[in-house]
Amino acid sequence: MLAALLAGVDLVPFGRAESEAAASIAKINAALSLGDRACLALAKTLDATAWTTDKIWAKLPVGAMLEVIR
Repeated sequence: MLAALLAGVDLVPFGRAESEAAASIAKINAALSLGDRACLALAKTLDATAWTTDKIWAKLPVGAMLEVIR
């Protein structure tokens, strides 16, 4: 059943490098949630674009590509 829910979704590991990147983002803005920091860290380490509706992300120097929608 889980496989059907995740059809077309790529699962990627969240390891030490991503954890360290998320921790460094907390130093930039402690108000970001762990989920926000994890998303930004993965975008940075995977050289991918993070999509968000949270306009504050665009003001953060996190080194990830961002797409602010809405």
